[in-house]
Amino acid sequence: MSWSLIWSTPRDVNIEQTLTDAEPVTEETTVFPAPGETRFLTLTIPPDTWAERAGFNPEAAGTEIAEQMPDMADSFSTYGSPLHRSDSIDYAIVLDGEATLVLEDDVRVTLRQHDVVVQAGTVHGWVNAGERPATIAFVLTGAERKNH
Repeated sequence: MSWSLIWSTPRDVNIEQTLTDAEPVTEETTVFPAPGETRFLTLTIPPDTWAERAGFNPEAAGTEIAEQMPDMADSFSTYGSPLHRSDSIDYAIVLDGEATLVLEDDVRVTLRQHDVVVQAGTVHGWVNAGERPATIAFVLTGAERKNH
């Protein structure tokens, strides 16, 4: 699994600022934005069969995810991989391949190229049951979770 942060905005973004003056990617290393912040990123998920290949090391894969996406790895430990939950509204667009959205009750929805889904702070995860990598673009908007 790999991810690339394309753009990040702080809570107090100034829309008068020109793009040439803006800093497109901050020093942010977290996937999940704080309330009022945004992230624009891509995520590439290898086929599920990658874990069955000779030489696959689950501990090394877990360490790699924890290094690349520490807040995501922490969320996995709460809900069990691949499920996670964030305090954000997530807009997802499948750019290439097929990805399956897994919900907390194990409902699975397969999304194909150009399909779109919005997750609003729900427990969910992504798997790739296809034969080639799947790439998804996400826009995450940080939000506050209020318990009622």
